Amino acid sequence: MTPLGLVLVLLAQAPATPLPAEGEPVRYQADQGTSDGHGNVLHLKGRAELRTETARILADQIVYDQRTRIVTASGHCYAVNGLAGAVAEGLTLNLDENWLQLKNGRFFVKADVTPEVLLQTSTPEQLMSTGRTTLAARVERVERVGQGHLKINGLDFTPCDCNPLEPHWSIKATAADVRPGDQAWLWLPVIYVYGVPILPLPVLNVPLKPQKTGLLVTTPSHSQQNGWQVTQPVYFALASNWDLTASPGYTWGSSTKPEPGVGALGVKGPSLDTEVRWAHSRDTKGDVELFLLDDRLPLRDPRNLAYYASATDGTKVIGEARGIRGSMNGAVLQNFGAGWSARLDLNLVSDSALVKDTTTDIAQQANQYLRTSAVLSRRTPDSILSFTATARQDIAWGGFSAFDNDRWPYATTGLDPHQDNSSNPATRGQWLRGPATLQQLPAVHLDLPSRPLGEYFTWRLGADFTRLAPFNGHSGDEGVDGIYQLGSPPLVDPTSSVPNKVCPSNSTSDLLSQGDRVWQCGEREARLRLDLVPQIAGSFGLGDWLRIRPSVWIRQDLYFGEVTRNTDQRGYAVGDILVSSEVSRTFANGLRHAIQPSLEYREIPGQWGSVPGNHPTGPNQPVENRFYDEIDGALFQAPLRQGVARVTQTLSRRVGAVMQELLRLDVAQEFDFHSDNGLADTVASLRGGLAPFSAGVTFRYDTQRSAPALWAAFAAFQTARFAAGVRFDQLFVPNQVFDRDVYGAFARNLPTAAISADDLARWGGGGSLRQGIDALVGSPVPAGFRDGQRQSSLTLDARVTLVWGLGLTYSGTLYPGATWTLRDATGALINSPPAAVPVVARTVGVAQTVEPKPVTGRYSLLGQQNFGISFAPACNCWRLDIIGRLPPPIGQYIADPVNPGSFVRSSFNWRFPDLIFLLTIQNFGTFGAS
Repeated sequence: MTPLGLVLVLLAQAPATPLPAEGEPVRYQADQGTSDGHGNVLHLKGRAELRTETARILADQIVYDQRTRIVTASGHCYAVNGLAGAVAEGLTLNLDENWLQLKNGRFFVKADVTPEVLLQTSTPEQLMSTGRTTLAARVERVERVGQGHLKINGLDFTPCDCNPLEPHWSIKATAADVRPGDQAWLWLPVIYVYGVPILPLPVLNVPLKPQKTGLLVTTPSHSQQNGWQVTQPVYFALASNWDLTASPGYTWGSSTKPEPGVGALGVKGPSLDTEVRWAHSRDTKGDVELFLLDDRLPLRDPRNLAYYASATDGTKVIGEARGIRGSMNGAVLQNFGAGWSARLDLNLVSDSALVKDTTTDIAQQANQYLRTSAVLSRRTPDSILSFTATARQDIAWGGFSAFDNDRWPYATTGLDPHQDNSSNPATRGQWLRGPATLQQLPAVHLDLPSRPLGEYFTWRLGADFTRLAPFNGHSGDEGVDGIYQLGSPPLVDPTSSVPNKVCPSNSTSDLLSQGDRVWQCGEREARLRLDLVPQIAGSFGLGDWLRIRPSVWIRQDLYFGEVTRNTDQRGYAVGDILVSSEVSRTFANGLRHAIQPSLEYREIPGQWGSVPGNHPTGPNQPVENRFYDEIDGALFQAPLRQGVARVTQTLSRRVGAVMQELLRLDVAQEFDFHSDNGLADTVASLRGGLAPFSAGVTFRYDTQRSAPALWAAFAAFQTARFAAGVRFDQLFVPNQVFDRDVYGAFARNLPTAAISADDLARWGGGGSLRQGIDALVGSPVPAGFRDGQRQSSLTLDARVTLVWGLGLTYSGTLYPGATWTLRDATGALINSPPAAVPVVARTVGVAQTVEPKPVTGRYSLLGQQNFGISFAPACNCWRLDIIGRLPPPIGQYIADPVNPGSFVRSSFNWRFPDLIFLLTIQNFGTFGAS
């Protein structure tokens, strides 16, 4: 048995290679062949070749001793065996004692090629160009010392598909101990780059099988928010289809000293990240990660993340630490057969501040909800049945515990320990709990897909039963004004002379009702809902040029309140008709031009009943919070008469069996016949692409505001060495989103028909954002929300690869022109202090008082900026990355110290960019952490 292919395959961690069997016939040929007098030693000269069924050796000269079974080759030696090959000036191979010695030679291991194809190669150039090189190595001597045990001297290899004859980098070791199918120990290895030693190591363990228990690469990282963090992953191979990775670590925390009453993000302390993975099949697999952290930083107020002061010394922070925190993430798929399957998606955190504390990515910090769901479903050709439990965790507010165990850290003064027990009347009694997010616990869905009803019609039925309720209690717990907010004056005052027509008997203040886990009038009530949607649709063709598709469906919803025990219902009938056509022409050069006009009209004559909840009609009433999800908000208005006239043009060409779209133009006019002018949005969209270019633009004009509602444009250019892209988005946003009250929250200048702050985004942007699932276009904009400004964003990204493997990357977002205006609790503008300025043109030297201007501020132009420098000189076989992340500056406005009651313009606090260093070596992992 020759060790040639065996050694190479083991070093490359590749599957087993077929080897010559004991006693396998050896064939040979050469320009000249001689032997000794007894025929024991064979001498081959000139294009000599020795070959078996699975191996081949070529050289200028080959000497084969049949008694010792030693092959000695010299001059332009070339050998292949299975998926391995060798090029050397000389080689000696012992077929029985299984040792191999090379002179100035290299081993190669190939992939993406069969052994039969590789056996046909005969030159180094053919070996290099055939398949993919997974390992190129130099060795001085290879010896088999036992069954499945090899010793190698003078190892020098590159574990990737680069130029193996002139590698840019390599790993050299004085000796290697290799156990087939298990592992290889490299003694005194040194990583060389361009022949320069970069990273010496005492020992390096290389696994030679897909799973091997052991230590992984230590991962250090650093950020201004959390300081240095180091983790040491440990890998456990539990079975062939199960593994576990445990990563203990420690975070040193920020260098900024905690101060009482100052809010700050970050963590400090030991952590353990555990990940379990398994895979039985493509449809039965899972990956679950549990992260635990013993946070040693001082306790914070969960409402604003400000440090609590010490009970004995108000100038110092409290001594109590935050304690155990954690998260659980993952996905599990399970196929039971017979159409039954299950899926579990986990995204849970112990408190709403954990994501913001552990990451500096602004996009992740801006998350409002984390979603976890479990689905059991059965699919057949005739039906879909699913049972779903969905949980949304609200992480927008402070750092509230998911288990409602935040407590007042000082001695209580007659109130519950989960309440603010301070003497401050503005906060005393406030519950240290976040909103009770409503969940789907559970949702049962039955869908009977479309099936024939005669020659031209089909019918279908959808049915949903859903319980919308929090995990704890039967209330959304937003407070009696129906909107959860911290610090801002409530919308409902039980002592006001203005009557609360929605909840006339309510005498509880919003401060004490928000977070008490008890339902009060004005809050969202846990409820059961049954949703039924039967539908009949038809399709008629008038010749080859026109198609008519009418459809009629009814949505009927039944509601039951778990607290009030009230029953409600809402239903309506929908009629829709779509008329469409297509005219196309295919040219001789393969281009195809198509025009597709269509008209669609939808009408809902009215509705019976309504979605239960608050119906505010004026001030001092809770906000409208009836719509819990997309089914409740399927229709915002009734009666409804809407239409869309659309023309689509496409230019495409055939590439093989696929039609490639080169240009697409969509022009549409939306109609809402119940609006003031009978019109809705006017839409135009143009997209096109021809490699390496692509571009597009979308425009929506709001006829009710008589102003653009949406601008979106992008352009991109991409080649192998350079890529760049730019995207511009402009969205109309009502003033209410930008106005801020003195507490920094939404201003209270809402229109008479009050809505929740969560709905503000629905009144901005294009009509598609105001469109229920049963509407054809967006609902009309309320009169109080037609004034505003256009918020713009500019997203840039670029990538360039320079000489010597140097690469530069950039991505970032800019927000030009975004401002805010400061208002008081009633919605009135807050003016800046009057300014006295000399006006030379009127009276020289005499100061004149100018009219005060509202306090305004400008949001930062810069969003998050990311940049990177990479160095990968050898086809990404190894790669060094330096990544920088610059968070956006924090906008502020503060009280004017000179004029009490007034405010000055915002300032910006800049943060030092986070820097990440990554060293990636193919087949060995990454040194560093992102």
